[in-house]
Amino acid sequence: MRYIACFLIIISIFSIFSSCEEVDPGAIQPTPPPEADPVSLVEFQGIETNGAMDWEYFSIGDEYYLAVANYSNNLTLTINSKIYKWNGYTFTLYQKIGTNGAMDFEYFSIEGNHYLAVANFSSGSTYNVSSVIYKWDIETATFILFQTILTSGATDWEYFNVNGNHYLVVANSYNGSIYNIPSEIIKWNGINFTENYQLIETHAAYDWEFFTIGENYFLIVANHYNGTTYNIDSELYQWDDGNKNFVFIQGIPTNGANDWEYFTSHGAAYLAVANYYSGTEYTINSRIYKWEGVLSGFTSIQPFETNGACDMEYFTIDDIPYIAVANTNDDDSRIIDSALYSWDADSEKIIAPQLVETTGAVAWKYFTLGDDPYLAVANYTDGANYNNVSMIYKVIR
Repeated sequence: MRYIACFLIIISIFSIFSSCEEVDPGAIQPTPPPEADPVSLVEFQGIETNGAMDWEYFSIGDEYYLAVANYSNNLTLTINSKIYKWNGYTFTLYQKIGTNGAMDFEYFSIEGNHYLAVANFSSGSTYNVSSVIYKWDIETATFILFQTILTSGATDWEYFNVNGNHYLVVANSYNGSIYNIPSEIIKWNGINFTENYQLIETHAAYDWEFFTIGENYFLIVANHYNGTTYNIDSELYQWDDGNKNFVFIQGIPTNGANDWEYFTSHGAAYLAVANYYSGTEYTINSRIYKWEGVLSGFTSIQPFETNGACDMEYFTIDDIPYIAVANTNDDDSRIIDSALYSWDADSEKIIAPQLVETTGAVAWKYFTLGDDPYLAVANYTDGANYNNVSMIYKVIR
């Protein structure tokens, strides 16, 4: 899930030092849209948020929850992120969790226990703060502090399982001095997570995506900025079962990469990247890549124009695939359209964008309640104010 380019403080720092390298303008060739599939987004519930960076949906027993990572309330980064509970009709506030410039929530379960990890980016005075893992307490029916992990400008947590072993990887983006710093994999030891299982050198990492192809395990990182330019390689790693760690296998050129989304369709494997910024403009190409096997890796099959893209969310409704793109900035405004595309498996292209106005959107989360599908958008800022309404949409088929 994904994000830090989307907040104002760090992007101003990045912009000062950014390169003026250009992406290929001739590559921006959106697919001519055929008739759209008959779905629409209808506003279902607005929730007041404070620099919302991420939504995380999860269930515990027969109860359903949405957690929002709040980054800033205009005055401070040390604020409450919040968990909302479904009451059968709407989501209501259930629990507040103190966070420091929260960028991401990651829910996971181990041996019947439920956990929620938050990526804390900054306290306002330092980027080297603890990100926190919370554990669900059965007696109080709330999340309580379980473990703290020292992180540096943390933007994302990703949980994954390899051969029955449980891991978390954090995306570290900035330590107050440099952007080229290691991100860290930690491993579950049966009681808690052991730190420093593996360190991977990253460049203002914004997102990790874990996935499997056949019997192989992969991690890909969205490298956003290296201190000089946004136009750098994001990197793909494969699990080495002999050494019990991840090894580099492919670099993929990206432009201020903010998020990766893995999906499969008709037996083929794909990756979509949300490119945020080229160093000179936000209206650039994001891309879809296809897995061509171990010798060729992932190859680009479709560029498509986005506006400061921060997130991709893949989902299916009635066996029809869709990709929602969170557009944050079009060089002029943050109050712009984000896009919902359908995926055509035969042509291997996204088509028929449906547009929805958002306010500095940085993340989408798809979920279902019963048979009803929903999309929640995290509206981060209008460019001046972090306190905005983030929206839950009902998807009408």
